[in-house]
Amino acid sequence: MPDNRGVGRRTVSRAEKVLRAAFPRGAWLDLRMRVPELDDCAGGQSWGLERTVRAEVITGLLLGAFEPVPGCFPAVRIRGAKITGHLDLMGATISHALICEGCWFEQPPRFVEATTKTIRIVTSRLPAMNCARMRTEGLLNLYGSVIEGLLRLDQAHITGEIFMMATHVGSGTGEAIAAKGLTVDGDMQCIDGFTAHGPINLRAARITGRLSFSKAVLDAPGSDQHDRSGLHLSLLQAAELDLRAAQPIIGGVRLSNARVGTLDDDPAVWPRRIWLNGFTYDSIQGRRAPVTERLQWLRRDTLGYRPQPYEQLAAFYRRSGRDEDARQVLLAKQRHRRTTLHAPGRIFGQLLDWTVGYGYRPWLAAIWLAALLATGTAVFATYRPHVIPGGPAPPFNPFTYTLDLLIPIGAFGLRAAFAPVGAAQWLADALIAAGWILATAVIAGITRTIRRD
Repeated sequence: MPDNRGVGRRTVSRAEKVLRAAFPRGAWLDLRMRVPELDDCAGGQSWGLERTVRAEVITGLLLGAFEPVPGCFPAVRIRGAKITGHLDLMGATISHALICEGCWFEQPPRFVEATTKTIRIVTSRLPAMNCARMRTEGLLNLYGSVIEGLLRLDQAHITGEIFMMATHVGSGTGEAIAAKGLTVDGDMQCIDGFTAHGPINLRAARITGRLSFSKAVLDAPGSDQHDRSGLHLSLLQAAELDLRAAQPIIGGVRLSNARVGTLDDDPAVWPRRIWLNGFTYDSIQGRRAPVTERLQWLRRDTLGYRPQPYEQLAAFYRRSGRDEDARQVLLAKQRHRRTTLHAPGRIFGQLLDWTVGYGYRPWLAAIWLAALLATGTAVFATYRPHVIPGGPAPPFNPFTYTLDLLIPIGAFGLRAAFAPVGAAQWLADALIAAGWILATAVIAGITRTIRRD
């Protein structure tokens, strides 16, 4: 008499009998027709009884409804099947692998709070999949599958790797992947044709290896409105983050307080809205973008001016030996900060920018000094000041006299010995004022640089 445990009262089909015989030995149940059009799981709903396996049969086998075969490793291995009913393994402890290739699922599989071995559902079609709080000792492989709705991985723990090359997830009407608090002791590969139609939420996820969206399509239209994001990576921890998507990302990217070792990206694919405050990284790889392009990246931050993203980028440039790029980033930080100040602060900031570039362009002070010296020398050589009566006067030199006016302390004594008249007097007063302004700007710029950077 056949063993019908876990399969209900319905007569066991031929395909299910073959699966029951194959499972203890880990052998395949292959129901494919070897004709591409007939094996396309997009049309799996129309497959007949000869290719149908009830989910309750699979559940029963995974939960122990079989006779062990000594020396063999049981596993569910199915190709080209129509899986009907609800594959519900909530809370179960499963010691056998589940491998489905080219299958069509009538209802979303549920592995909530289950403990499993490797789950490999590839080139298949599923309405959704719920793996919240699942613990998998092995791989979660969804290569080439189409998940029409939500893939839920909240607080799941995968001790191997998540592999979703060429996988399509989401319908565009809600989240594509919900994976808050996900832990992966390896890589999470959403690559080479991976497509998400809807937001991906990986808030507070921990990926010990590489989180990659290389050559992926991330499409979450409208998600960058009302402070929502299409790719939510806040509080993420990962050894590497690869954002070299196949095309510009549609939907905001949130990286607030995320921490990665290496950022591998292409600034050209970043969306219009991003959140970068608190995002830290040790290095940047990928296309070496000019610093001006990186500054445009920082200016997209939806929170407006925040010092940390600028300081983080400048620190990376310094570690890379690109000191000039670091100074340019810090100068851009001060210019952005200036837009947040009241009128007096903006005026003083503009003065610092024009004169010394906030201390990051001290050579500007030399240019101003040279221009003022040239102007004063030319004017006072033509309109020589009169000697001030009351004592001997040193020999007059228009260059030295101009320099004496520019230096606030009047180091050469010519300022007290000679007095210009007419329009030259106005120039002398302007040079004295300019000297004080230039000295104040230099001191303020240097002090700001030392104190802040």
